[in-house]
Amino acid sequence: SQVHAVFTINPLLDGVTGVCRDGDGVLSVNRWLDKEVALDRFNLFQVTTSISVFFRLRVIERVGKFDETLGVGAETPWRSGEDADFMLRALAAGFKVRFLPDLFVHHPSPVRSFSRAEIQRGYEYGLAFGYLLGGYRYPFGFVAQTWIRAFGGMLLSMLRLRIGPGRFYFWSCCGRFLGWWQGRRKGSSSG
Repeated sequence: SQVHAVFTINPLLDGVTGVCRDGDGVLSVNRWLDKEVALDRFNLFQVTTSISVFFRLRVIERVGKFDETLGVGAETPWRSGEDADFMLRALAAGFKVRFLPDLFVHHPSPVRSFSRAEIQRGYEYGLAFGYLLGGYRYPFGFVAQTWIRAFGGMLLSMLRLRIGPGRFYFWSCCGRFLGWWQGRRKGSSSG
């Protein structure tokens, strides 16, 4: 009903995204912005996850489906990113999407055990994130910031003697770099 109301009041708006909150009302899943913004190719990673995005039918009809080579269950190494890829295609087609921090869906916070499986998932998500950045030709400075953030998380964790998080951030950083490299190569071979 909240999304319907937003679309009714704003007929020219093509899509909205909101935040995720767990059962206690605490923000989950992402590090969300705290203000309303129009989405662009640089801020979308802070305000987009597939479970909190809503589009008008006209967007789906023009942009198409999720890329099935991306995301959990894909038969590729890219185990996420289908939502960001869809958003990038929608923005490139000229659709207007806004992030509304007061709009939220319920989703549990991920439990951080830093198990082998979780570290593997961090690596796979890093691969997909890097792959999108490389394939969509993001500026090197923007890409390097994502590596520095993950590498910084690893260093800070190690300084605090938190080995599990340190490994998670290390492998996430490796995935981001390798994915970016492969995305760049794919983009140059297809372009």
